[in-house]
Amino acid sequence: MKKIKLLIMLIIMMFAIENMMASHYAGSELTYTCLGGSNYKITFVFYRDCSGVQAPASIIVNIECSSNSYLNFTTTLNALSYTGQEISKPCATNPTKCSGGNNFGIQEYVYQGTAIIVPCNHWTISYSSCCRNPISTVSGNGGWYTKAMLNNLQGPLSSAPVFIQKPIITVYNGNTYNMNLGALDPDGDSLAFSLYAPFTDSSSSVVYVSGYSAANFLTSSIPITLDSQTGVVSFNPSSNIVTVVGIKVEKWRTVNGSPALIGVIYRDVELKVITGSNHVPALSGMDFSNSHSFSAADTIYSKEVCVGDIMDFDINSYDADSATTAAGKMNISWNQGISGASLAMHNNGTDSAYAHFHWTASNSGNMPLQCFSALVQDGGCPYNASRAYTYCFRLKDTVLIVLNATDTTLCTGDSLSLTAQSSLVSPTYVWRMNGQLLPGISGANLIINTNSYPTGTDTFTIALQGGSQQSCVNGDSIIVNHVYQPHVFGLLPDSVFLSGYSVVYDAGQGMSYKWMDVQNAIIGTSQTQTFDSSGQYHVVVDGGNNTRCTDADTFNLQVIGGIKNIDNKPDFVIIPNPNNGNFILKIENDNLDSKECFIQIFSQDGKLVYSDVVRKLKGKEVEIKLDNPLSGVYYIVVTGNDSELKGRFLIY
Repeated sequence: MKKIKLLIMLIIMMFAIENMMASHYAGSELTYTCLGGSNYKITFVFYRDCSGVQAPASIIVNIECSSNSYLNFTTTLNALSYTGQEISKPCATNPTKCSGGNNFGIQEYVYQGTAIIVPCNHWTISYSSCCRNPISTVSGNGGWYTKAMLNNLQGPLSSAPVFIQKPIITVYNGNTYNMNLGALDPDGDSLAFSLYAPFTDSSSSVVYVSGYSAANFLTSSIPITLDSQTGVVSFNPSSNIVTVVGIKVEKWRTVNGSPALIGVIYRDVELKVITGSNHVPALSGMDFSNSHSFSAADTIYSKEVCVGDIMDFDINSYDADSATTAAGKMNISWNQGISGASLAMHNNGTDSAYAHFHWTASNSGNMPLQCFSALVQDGGCPYNASRAYTYCFRLKDTVLIVLNATDTTLCTGDSLSLTAQSSLVSPTYVWRMNGQLLPGISGANLIINTNSYPTGTDTFTIALQGGSQQSCVNGDSIIVNHVYQPHVFGLLPDSVFLSGYSVVYDAGQGMSYKWMDVQNAIIGTSQTQTFDSSGQYHVVVDGGNNTRCTDADTFNLQVIGGIKNIDNKPDFVIIPNPNNGNFILKIENDNLDSKECFIQIFSQDGKLVYSDVVRKLKGKEVEIKLDNPLSGVYYIVVTGNDSELKGRFLIY
């Protein structure tokens, strides 16, 4: 008998647990987050009518693989410590049953737990109970059932989308609403939104009464519309009812070239239409003039952008209620839906609240559609009127134009052939040099011939003519440093000069110079260099600084010692002396009766101006002609048979 009583008590307890959420269910949603590998965090959000019984401390969800029932299991989700927050937004003077008042109110309870979910092409994560609150638009209360689908066979490491806003529970009759039921995907997958009839169990849905359906869940003075890309539902309720609306979010990913459904989540929520004098506030579209003032002409809520575009605009609020009442004072908030963006609030709590958005467009999350939601809420009664708006940016595909070369240095006389590559079909390009259009060049090739450009640094860029409406085109550029090519090789002759004098060499045009001796020791760094000693010397001229545009030459110097103060001897005759550079040299010296004698003539500053070789000079008269000599004293040196005669003469 005791065993029978115990069994009856257990059955009653199980029934009680099953019905813990009976008569206080106002909506729910199930999602999952991949923690790495096959580890997942399961989250169940339950919207509780505060007039019902308390929410449980934990729930048990079913996790089932459609292709292999042996993998099926259950797991426990526990309520989070901070859970139970009211989301119905009552005004301060009209509290709901959630806070000791009498008005309709809803709390949000969040449950979480972890599970190991191995790959399967169709997991169903579900939870159900009984019964729904009374709903005007459906037949009977019945049970309720919520689920999520995961395909982690084709979509490994996949997480469920995340709803942008908490649901709006109460709406005012006669006001237009843009109810944001949208979501963002943490993996950057594509999302598709649709309305559905909320479930009563794993195989059935609520049955709407005549005149209502999943797509027409209330009476509206305007057609009920759903943006399938953002999940925004627009309507204007025209009768006071309690209804239920369901939003389905599908998650798609391209797998092996084909679209694959890798996840589905659902939100099922009760919606109550009430009568009140409070007007619903509004937010403008993107105000790129940053006027801080609401205008009905600001109707842009979505925009195509390119990576790197800077988005700066105001979002301005408006409320038809008097600015002197709480209903006319507004606060703006947002969901921080775009990473790296900011929305700065201004004048919250007034009738002129606005927010300023700033974002440098990026695709760091690999999400071509990036959206954020802004909520405007007034202080009216019995419930604060609020409206959520979604602002979206679609990142256009980026087409890269890539040149076949990188920044480089060219020497005068060099040329460089540039070729542009892109995925565009038969594009027309625009080439520029230092920002200036290069006319007549529209193809993919450009030849840079340094003979056509002055020396210096030039930037050559390529872009697409006229841009592109379908894609963002990133051009390319190259910096070319044109350096002068010096020419010195073979231009510096060997020199002979008298002791006590010097010779100056000029290496010509260049940017940097190195004059070196035979030991490669640097003896000068200027364009010109003065020498006064014999030896072999070397110069390197660079058209820039440490570039490859260089040239070099090597030369020899010979110094001949002291003949400045000598007088002509009797056996050393110059006829005539002085002369005009044409004269006869006659020598009577036995020591110079050799096979070869060398005659060298130097100017007054020590430079060699004439040299010749004469056989057996003794007794010969040698006619010497100097080319265009300058007036002055000249020195003559004759050598042969280890003998040397020195003399001087004057040219007038």
